[in-house]
Amino acid sequence: MANETIDFIKRDRDFRQFWYGQIVSQMGDKVHSLAVLILVYQWTKSGLAVGIIMIATALPAVLLGPVSGELADRYDRKKILIITDIIRGVIVLGLAILSWFSILNLTILIFATILISINSAFFNPATLAIIPNIVEKKDLSRANALNQSTANLSGVVGLLLGSGLIALIGVSLAFAFNGLSFMFSAFYISRVAYEHIEIKRVGTYLQNLVSGFRIALNNPLVKSMFLPIIVINFFFSSLVVILPVISEGKFQSGATGLGVMMASYTIGMFLGSVVMSVIKDRDNSGKYAIGGILLIGVGFMVIGFFEAFYPTIIFLSFAGFGLNVTNICLITIYQKVLDNENRGKVFGIITAVSFSLQPISYGIMGYLTEITDPFYIFIVSGIVIFIVSMQMLTNKELAKV
Repeated sequence: MANETIDFIKRDRDFRQFWYGQIVSQMGDKVHSLAVLILVYQWTKSGLAVGIIMIATALPAVLLGPVSGELADRYDRKKILIITDIIRGVIVLGLAILSWFSILNLTILIFATILISINSAFFNPATLAIIPNIVEKKDLSRANALNQSTANLSGVVGLLLGSGLIALIGVSLAFAFNGLSFMFSAFYISRVAYEHIEIKRVGTYLQNLVSGFRIALNNPLVKSMFLPIIVINFFFSSLVVILPVISEGKFQSGATGLGVMMASYTIGMFLGSVVMSVIKDRDNSGKYAIGGILLIGVGFMVIGFFEAFYPTIIFLSFAGFGLNVTNICLITIYQKVLDNENRGKVFGIITAVSFSLQPISYGIMGYLTEITDPFYIFIVSGIVIFIVSMQMLTNKELAKV
């Protein structure tokens, strides 16, 4: 199966160019995320402040998901990807300059994060929608797994590199690295031979958005997955808020400790992607998705009970493994059941609904870190995610795929 994956990379030039861009961009994203979390917590010493910056990151995707998905169906998906990459690159390079001259503050960082997230809200549905246009249907699962695995591996490199850059020089170079990574991504995507097919729309944007919700709700599989994914994302979101708090507070490990914890989680994601890229049985995606969610729940619970650095590293990798197995399976399933004319629009709706409570979660989890032991949050979150995975075993629609 590994040879088949290598052969696929060699023969599919367009996916290869797209893939190169994502490798570089994901590395830059991890460097950037680490720099933002470190900056905010060092400035404020507050988990709530970390929650606020994460709200700025997540809210645009929730509010703009349906609109951006509709645009990904109406307009050239390749151009959307290139334009949003360039805009994000310019913004982040601006942050690097402001940080270098010691002008950057929390207000500017929140505003810039919102602008970056708005562009990401348009980038992400177009990415998910374009992959089936540049690879054959039989290669979808392999393409998604390969894209995720290499993105995760580059993410590990980015986190370790980022922690080193921040420790030695500060966040300015970390931001500059991410800004340039967006430019590289835009360059590689520009080399993809993608021909936009004009899709005639009847009615207004609002009417088409309503039709997108109708399509999603009329699809038994998509509809059945909304509630469990909303619940899982709500409790899973605690991870991003808690890690800076326990890194600086409980473990006293600073940027290096936070980088290692995030890297271990990303290594788990990488391993999950590798497994899914070479696995022979591709007819049980639903079962694999449930198994991935179960691993997340178990990983969270164990971290909460041990309250120690090394068990945290180990079981963060378990949670990362489970997350990517679930993501790859669900993305592939959705890509297969959604038609090309509505794929971007419905993906945007799925994203918006699935993460609808994430901004609220960041605020609540940030506040809870101020009044209780963060490891209790891990335990409760793990229990809820585990229960949801058990409930999903009864999902007849998921069992069919």
